[in-house]
Amino acid sequence: MRSWSGIGIGLCLGLLCSGIGRSAEADWTILYAGNRLGTLEPCSCIMSEAPGGVDREAWLIDQFRKDTPATIVLDVGGLTGTPGAERPARIRLVHAYMALTAIGYDAINVGHGALSAGVDSIVRWRKQYRVPLVSANVVDAQGKPIFDTFRILELRTKAGEPIRLGVTGVTAARFIAGSAGSALSEDALSRSPAPGVRIENMFDRLPAVLEAMRVQCDVTVVLCDGGKTAAQAIAQRLKPDVVLTNVFGPPTATREASGIVGESGLYGRALGRLDLSLEVSASGDATPRLQLRQAIPFPISAGAKRSPELKKLLNDFLLVQARALSQMQREAQGRKISYMGAESCRSCHAGPWEHWRTTAHAGAYDALVKRGETDDDLQLARAVTGYRRLGGFVSAERSGDLGGVQCEACHGPGKDHVRDHLLLKARAGLPLQPESQGAPPIAMLLPDEVTCLSCHDRETDPDFEYEAALKRVRHPRPQAPKGQANDGES
Repeated sequence: MRSWSGIGIGLCLGLLCSGIGRSAEADWTILYAGNRLGTLEPCSCIMSEAPGGVDREAWLIDQFRKDTPATIVLDVGGLTGTPGAERPARIRLVHAYMALTAIGYDAINVGHGALSAGVDSIVRWRKQYRVPLVSANVVDAQGKPIFDTFRILELRTKAGEPIRLGVTGVTAARFIAGSAGSALSEDALSRSPAPGVRIENMFDRLPAVLEAMRVQCDVTVVLCDGGKTAAQAIAQRLKPDVVLTNVFGPPTATREASGIVGESGLYGRALGRLDLSLEVSASGDATPRLQLRQAIPFPISAGAKRSPELKKLLNDFLLVQARALSQMQREAQGRKISYMGAESCRSCHAGPWEHWRTTAHAGAYDALVKRGETDDDLQLARAVTGYRRLGGFVSAERSGDLGGVQCEACHGPGKDHVRDHLLLKARAGLPLQPESQGAPPIAMLLPDEVTCLSCHDRETDPDFEYEAALKRVRHPRPQAPKGQANDGES
């Protein structure tokens, strides 16, 4: 078997277009997704004309493969964000695995967020639905890999030459923020998310896996659930041919001295697409060179047709999910609670939730405890959610799940939001959202400067600057209905 560990990289970045069909010079294509964050339906709370949806994705990938059969499809990680073990989150994860397997994904990286759903469940789902999971650094108590450390995928060029791709995956213990060259701490790279399971340092596990892949494969691909900083470190230290990672932004590709680093899209709105070829240098160098002929988004457009198989799966998912959310709502009503806590928001809004937990808002109550100021009513009102309001924070013992400035502190109590969401789903006839532009909006507040000044007033926070503070806490939000302003963030 040929070993091309010294592949040179030649990049020819294409324009940001989305046409079906491969670049004329390319032999094969990689489509890759990441940071789906549990979004299986079109990414909008209200509009039916939003991009995304696994049913559209299935149809578009099927059409692309008919025209360009030498195509592999990969998921980088961030499939469900940090779902937790509650039932709605587990429902999203298992249906995500089912959907991607039905679409024909060739390898799916095991991200750190998925592990909190329970490794035993993931192993069972992998067997039951034949999910092509890979991970080089998720191990059991004895240090033995729980999933396949890599998969070998075989393609043929236009000239009929075989190509063997080795695909492995790694996950960090959490999403790593920072610029290129930032130090990677051990706590960011390894931890034990559950008894008997450990995320090992990727740089301890990857070298041996890459060595085995290079012996058997022509091209090495690493799927990195951890962000661009971690992906660039992999490219620089270990030099695989391609590293694909998940970011909170549109799909892009950049050239590194040692390989190609691709970044995925968000919420399933668009996949990344790399058109590639292997060529022998005209200078007589016998080492084939990996050429990136084109790097463009692969949008999952609202106008695409829907795969009948995936449309049914999406219907089933939304129905089961609606029942689970309805049960949560009944439980909340039974306790006469209007505030539900950030954990209830996480199942549907994993992306904003992940961003929120990195802000000072999330740790406001803990900071108050450390300062010994929990008896100060004024400070307490600014550090918890719903203080002295129906169903809001009372004390750490009675309502500790409302500590911190949570989603509902800015967007209002969540009980009616969940209720209206279920009503709109039912009205739409799952899985579509209401076609009528007169459909009522889902109950929630869109915070503005007045919202912020209710806590950050001139007396208690004289240095507060709204625009600067907003940049630190704003997060992506779904597209607004027609006729309603939307700057894309909240």
